[in-house]
Amino acid sequence: MAAPARAATPPSKTQWLADVDRALDGASDYLDTRASEGGRDLAIVLDIDNTSLETYYDEGTATPQVLALAEKARSLGYSVLVATYRSDTRGARADLEAAGYTVDGVCGRISGESGAATTKQRCRAAYADEGYTITANIGNRPTDMAGENYERGFQAPRLRRRPVLSARRGSGMIGSCRTSPPRTRSSSPSLAPLVRASRPRRARRCATPTAARTPPRRSSLPSLRLTAVQAVVAMAIAGGSSGVDACVVLGDAQDLTEPDEAVLRDVAGAAGVTVHVGDARGTVTMTDVMARS
Repeated sequence: MAAPARAATPPSKTQWLADVDRALDGASDYLDTRASEGGRDLAIVLDIDNTSLETYYDEGTATPQVLALAEKARSLGYSVLVATYRSDTRGARADLEAAGYTVDGVCGRISGESGAATTKQRCRAAYADEGYTITANIGNRPTDMAGENYERGFQAPRLRRRPVLSARRGSGMIGSCRTSPPRTRSSSPSLAPLVRASRPRRARRCATPTAARTPPRRSSLPSLRLTAVQAVVAMAIAGGSSGVDACVVLGDAQDLTEPDEAVLRDVAGAAGVTVHVGDARGTVTMTDVMARS
């Protein structure tokens, strides 16, 4: 299985769907062949965002090639299982069913679990322990393919949605993180202002500091590698804050990387740091509290 290259700029939806076609080439024939060979409780495992659903381009809409493959799998007697980095499995199932999928199981992130690869491997292992034979594993990131407990992987093109930087120093917001003043700390950050402040349209109206407005260009700073979350935390500490109470990341949950989680734990207070992951409309898809390291 060759992983498709990730473009620096996301392709058009038309191009992305063509890339999905190429990534799934042979998957339908493989299901036919594998079904004829038989086996115990044959199943396929699907990722959700930018795999089963067109989250980046048309949130809530099924990716047609993946939906067709799932329907074919069911017609051949396969179970259709889901492994997602989302923590709200009930909501995930509802989103999939609303898009036309029929799924037999949804496994998601559990509290305290760090890293999408860990979640996906645990979910596949749990399905295997239940007696399923996972014949095809379909996702769009290397973390979806890491580990074992599947026979063949199909990796669609990866799309990454960066966290939004909105820089509102006057209200205690730096980037998309709510920061603590030097001597006082809010024990219960308000969710609604955090989400509103991180919406893209509002972000464009904010006076974002030049250093954090865009990632550094490789030509000028080839050795500097900071994610948006890391840049925001650096701005907060440099600005005199004692730590971070809460942070909002817009995109899918897997955009919060393990290094991001590590730096947030470093600056968390006694109550931890609350992390909200939401879509571009400000709808929260995951909330987690990270304990201080």
